[in-house]
Amino acid sequence: MTSPAPLMPDGSPWPPRAGAPASHVPMYGPEFENDPAGFYRDLREKYGPVVPVEVDERGGFRGWLVLGHREQLEVLNNRSGVFSHDSRWWRDRAEGRVPDHPLVQQTERRRNMFSADGAEHRRLRSPVDQALSGLHPEHTRGYVDHLADQLIDAFPAFGPVDVVNWYAQPLPMLVMMGLLGLPEERATAVSQTVLEIVQAGPGANAAARRMDEQMREQVEEKLRAPGADLTSWLIAQYGTGVFDPDEVADQVRLMLQGGLGPTSAWIAATLLRLVTDDRLRRDVESGIITVAEAANRVLWDDPPVHNVFMNWATSSTVLGQYEISAGDLVIVSMVASGLDPAVRPVEEEALRASRAHLAWGAGAHACPAQDLGVLIVDCAVRRLLHRMPALRLAVDERDLAWGPGYVVRMPVELPLMSPTRVPAEATAEPPAFMALPSAASAAGQPATPPP
Repeated sequence: MTSPAPLMPDGSPWPPRAGAPASHVPMYGPEFENDPAGFYRDLREKYGPVVPVEVDERGGFRGWLVLGHREQLEVLNNRSGVFSHDSRWWRDRAEGRVPDHPLVQQTERRRNMFSADGAEHRRLRSPVDQALSGLHPEHTRGYVDHLADQLIDAFPAFGPVDVVNWYAQPLPMLVMMGLLGLPEERATAVSQTVLEIVQAGPGANAAARRMDEQMREQVEEKLRAPGADLTSWLIAQYGTGVFDPDEVADQVRLMLQGGLGPTSAWIAATLLRLVTDDRLRRDVESGIITVAEAANRVLWDDPPVHNVFMNWATSSTVLGQYEISAGDLVIVSMVASGLDPAVRPVEEEALRASRAHLAWGAGAHACPAQDLGVLIVDCAVRRLLHRMPALRLAVDERDLAWGPGYVVRMPVELPLMSPTRVPAEATAEPPAFMALPSAASAAGQPATPPP
């Protein structure tokens, strides 16, 4: 007896597919891994703004890679309502065609704002926006500076320092653990879990299951004992009624993952650019531009999130030069966006100031924590340049090894060295970065879990 054919999420049968492309371009291999900018540039020149790609050499994991800025905005702004972030619309997976791949778990539908559309997305995003608004910017800056100094003080006394593993990865971890109110003893385990997920390696699926458990424990703990932290504020936004802890745990998970891998990659990319681009370094040191402006410049060439695998067509549509079928995966390349000559400024000064890149996304699902992300990266880079003023790369740039680049890409190691080190200034413990939600949140006391 044959199984019934899978249905669309709305319960209706899948419509006939549009004609399949003659071939799919491999989105893997040495060029993709070692020179993503060149890879995407070559694809645009050969195929145009939209390219049919194959993500896995076993076949089945296929989609449409969107390289053109205009076409990317069409998907991200989604004024037509054709595209969804709900992975139940992924027809190939519903029909069992997609092989087991580390990226697949990142597309799992979750009860958070990134997996939802329309009114449900607005409902889920509102408490996150409100929780983030509770952060005091200057106090948060002091908190990040304090943690940065602690990490720099712990650097090896002599020789090069691998700033990826000693600084760029642990700093966002410490910051987000503190902001979310995670206990210190759980920080290392959670950080390792997130790293395995964003790197999309062989342990990603098991790490995703561990993350579910860790975030549920965090929400349950803050329900019992609210604190001056983002988790407690997020819970408070749900009001005084009964709510689903799993939903809040998924929201906390999203905030944590968004604050770790991409932020670490952005710190590493900015530091690498500053030690290899003499003009940019001089302009920062002379005060012509700020560290934040230099970090924005990096987003044009090396955004922390390279590709977004979270859009599916809910009906047939035309994108670029192709007809897209209902259920097709659409992959938005943030790297290709910054390289698109249609929007990329020619002058270096314009690149530093312009935010026309799509590193933060666009439309309803644009990153809600842009200010916080800039603050963390600005503090991280500024403190390191101050404490190690003659910072330079300790190896040839061509010898750097890079991690997987499907979603978040950064060097496996980034050895930097400086002949001089400036001791940290003696400062008092930074003030609290936010108040208790029971005193400051307009939503009132945190909700209670269901019996």
